[in-house]
Amino acid sequence: MKILSIILFFCNLLFGSNSVFQISLSTDEQEWLKRNHIVTIGVGNRPPFQMMKYGEFEGISIEYIKTIFKKYNIKYDFFSSRIISWKEASSSIRDKTGVDLILTVTKTTRRANNMLFTDNYISSPLVIFTQDDYGFISKIEDLYGKTVSVQNGYSMQKLLESEYPKIKLNIVNGSNATEDH
Repeated sequence: MKILSIILFFCNLLFGSNSVFQISLSTDEQEWLKRNHIVTIGVGNRPPFQMMKYGEFEGISIEYIKTIFKKYNIKYDFFSSRIISWKEASSSIRDKTGVDLILTVTKTTRRANNMLFTDNYISSPLVIFTQDDYGFISKIEDLYGKTVSVQNGYSMQKLLESEYPKIKLNIVNGSNATEDH
């Protein structure tokens, strides 16, 4: 129920109170709000969407969730990825043992078995960063035989492993794809 309510809140925020697309909360959702739950939100390091800066949680998704929760008077507690890993947070969602919500998660078939997803509210192009002296990458096939750093457990790792096996992967555990070099 908790996640369903959050999905509806995102829709309501995005369409606004003056929109043709009004969202009505069900009786169960209204009752859930009255119980004053504290929603535990896992926050990763994905600037500009979510991050911790000078001890404060910041980013586009952080501001969205603060606005939504303020509108509906929902209590929340942010939980940093510095304390809990992505794997632990996603397991916690699956097992319903702590983290209630993770921001900006890419929907995959496997994740959809254990999580509910909103419609996309932010789009971000996939980009490839190279060194200044490296040639232009015009298509993914230009990376065949090359080594690409990706974050461990993230959807990009799974995509490259399954769809582009000719690309060598350097799997990194931190949030900075170059920090293991």
